[in-house]
Amino acid sequence: MSAFGVLACFGVKLLAYTAWCRLGLAFLAPARPASPLRRAAVFALLRLAIGLLLGWLLLLGLATLAPAQNRLGVPPLALLAGSVLLRWLEWSYVGALAAGRGRSAGAVLLGRGGKEHLWRLGGVALSFATDLAGLIGAGALGLIPC
Repeated sequence: MSAFGVLACFGVKLLAYTAWCRLGLAFLAPARPASPLRRAAVFALLRLAIGLLLGWLLLLGLATLAPAQNRLGVPPLALLAGSVLLRWLEWSYVGALAAGRGRSAGAVLLGRGGKEHLWRLGGVALSFATDLAGLIGAGALGLIPC
């Protein structure tokens, strides 16, 4: 695995997530934070770390409970469904933190309304788009995607 490829993939994800979290702070935060870009970068790092941890746990769980005879060793539809659900929950948690309601399980799970749900949905789409960008980068540049 190419270290440059992994770093490039994480760099793209971190930049995209920081931009999305900055937008989330503008939409969701009750008051404008003193340093919105720095706070957005912290949220983006948190989202990336949660995603790595839960993504690996999802793969491990699927490989153990429902092994498949493919390259990943897991059923593709189960992986896709699990990824969508996990990413929704990850962006929900980050959105609740941005809105100042990160300690409320109800706020994390349900959100507060349409704007917050659209932001979460956009975060899920962004996560898959950065995965796709990693795959395209792998094909075009010969890098290993993350």
